[in-house]
Amino acid sequence: MKKIILLCLILLLCGCSTVNYNLNITDKVEEKLEIIASCTDCDLTDFNIPTRKYYNDDNFDPYDTSRQDNVVYYNQSKQVTSDNKTILTYSQTFNFNEYYNSYIAKKFYNDFEVSYRDNILTIDSGLNFYLDDNVDEVAINITTDHKVTEANADKYENNTYTWIINKQNYSNKNIIMSIDFNEETLPTEEKNNIKFSTVLLIVILPIIFIISLILLIMYNKNKKDNQI
Repeated sequence: MKKIILLCLILLLCGCSTVNYNLNITDKVEEKLEIIASCTDCDLTDFNIPTRKYYNDDNFDPYDTSRQDNVVYYNQSKQVTSDNKTILTYSQTFNFNEYYNSYIAKKFYNDFEVSYRDNILTIDSGLNFYLDDNVDEVAINITTDHKVTEANADKYENNTYTWIINKQNYSNKNIIMSIDFNEETLPTEEKNNIKFSTVLLIVILPIIFIISLILLIMYNKNKKDNQI
């Protein structure tokens, strides 16, 4: 059987500068693995082999490296940048009840689990992340506009939760996250408009108050002068 572990075997001859695993969670899970290799002439033999979407797939023949009928695969793309790097991308979309069976996620974490009950999505990766010898660090980024009730991320910014996996913590670094879909959430654009309106009010109201106060003082002064 062709040995494809974590899809990073393609980096054996070209090295790796960055690996990003990105999830965008809305009413579905959009998954993207991005590998940025520091070369433009990498040996991409393994990348040209189609990678199946589901880790457990009864239709998949592990001894056949060609594209098989009745098997769903990742969308794979390659881009060479102006600064002599090669960006390799694997992307797919899952519903909440099938994401647990993601091939890439299960290659990262063998005990990877996902549950979706009562409109609450829970991700529990387990321990022992598979970190390829040619990779120093992997950034796992999960973005969502929905209410997050639990997350053990290393950092948070602009609705994105980030975990950093490296050679020091790969054996005991897990991903825990719970997202509550019971509460309605506004689209990001609408949220930004509300924030802008709030800031505008905070700025304008004091100015209106000051102008009104000045006008009132001037009115009272003029009234007093006229009485004299």
